[in-house]
Amino acid sequence: MQQHGGDGEPAPFRVSELRDRGGLYYGINQISGKAVTGDRRRLANGNGLILAQPGSGKSVAAKLELGSVLVDTDSNVIVIDPTAEYVPLAEAFHGSAISFDVRDDMHLNPLDIDYFDEEGNFLDWTDVRYGTADGKGVSVQDKMFFVRALIETCLRKKPTDRQLSAIEKSVVRMYKDNYEEQRRIFMPEEKSKSRWATPEYLMRKEEERTASSARRQLSREEIIREYSPVMGDFYQCLKEMAHDDELKELTDSLERFITGSLSIFNHHTNIAINTRMTVFNIKTIPKNLWTTAMFIMLENITGRIEANYAKGISTYLLIDEFHEILRSPATAEYTSRLWKKGRKLGGIYTGVTQNVSDLVKGMKSSAADDQTENIFSNSKFFLLLSQSTPDRKVLEENLPISPALFDMIENCEPGNGLLIFGNTVVPVNMRLRKESTLYRLFNTNFFEKTKQIKEGRENL
Repeated sequence: MQQHGGDGEPAPFRVSELRDRGGLYYGINQISGKAVTGDRRRLANGNGLILAQPGSGKSVAAKLELGSVLVDTDSNVIVIDPTAEYVPLAEAFHGSAISFDVRDDMHLNPLDIDYFDEEGNFLDWTDVRYGTADGKGVSVQDKMFFVRALIETCLRKKPTDRQLSAIEKSVVRMYKDNYEEQRRIFMPEEKSKSRWATPEYLMRKEEERTASSARRQLSREEIIREYSPVMGDFYQCLKEMAHDDELKELTDSLERFITGSLSIFNHHTNIAINTRMTVFNIKTIPKNLWTTAMFIMLENITGRIEANYAKGISTYLLIDEFHEILRSPATAEYTSRLWKKGRKLGGIYTGVTQNVSDLVKGMKSSAADDQTENIFSNSKFFLLLSQSTPDRKVLEENLPISPALFDMIENCEPGNGLLIFGNTVVPVNMRLRKESTLYRLFNTNFFEKTKQIKEGRENL
């Protein structure tokens, strides 16, 4: 997991100033006292990791960067937030904070798909199935990879060859049925030409949708949200093939999406996101389901990143508790693919975790380890705050930084750290004055927050 130069040899880091014109603010250079500004969009790959011990200021540092993105650029910000830490930040910047709770009527459909080209015409099925020649948009092939990984996560093991075949056939059938259904609804002249017969599981739904579309004019985004297939459709297609125990194991693994704890994802998307910052708060989802929930959200978020790319807008995606998404080899592989694809879509992705050991714990198999290594090698941005001695040893093996620089972050003061920006290393001080408005907004220290609330009440 070394950083490499253009000739394939390890590129040595150099300590210097980082003063990108128009860059984001990353604190003060500990040595020179000058402001540190960097533009991750100029890096060969702007993806990165924020690694730090608990209480070392990682949340404040992450929020400081996101705040700078919102103030100084026109980029969008998306956060997957397992602990509701970023909700106040979204509220302060007039963003959206979406809570996934069975008591709330907020839904995100991971199977959303767009069948239209840039002119609003239906794509040919071949382009939908395998992807367009220019590589834009999400294809059924992409969705197939997602569903396979999702089921592997649910089964906690790799599906058999026969199970994989059933998954792939069901995914293709589901989207083919949905594609034909939409053509008949939105292109009525096609109905008499088509030989496609509405399957039983779609009959009532198609009648309702046809009547609904006749009453109102729908935008492209509304068609995607209201007419894409849902997990229940995939379940029905798979169930029709499950005539033995081997395939019934698959349908049993999907029950949680139909009637169980993850049934919140078996609905059409009903969230229209029109703000520059969006926080997906999954605090109320049981922790043992975080990996699956985060994975599902990433699939939907990828669609939004693609849409932003088509509009010429870059997207900063931050995933807190990043090690959770790497616990399963399937989700680790998916995330690794996302990391590789990010720059092509104008994406700047950041994983945040409390310490390097958390990442190591997520590497339960060699497959997951390989994917985590890919994420490291496809990242040119690292913010290392206070590190424990064991974590330092892991980092020394993977980042060619001198022992003298590592000495600066071993159990150092909160807010101090090393910023690795491409081949440049800067010792930074990202501390904020505790009486400042930003510190009060960004701080997550329980005792300090409690004191702030108490002082606020006394001043009323």
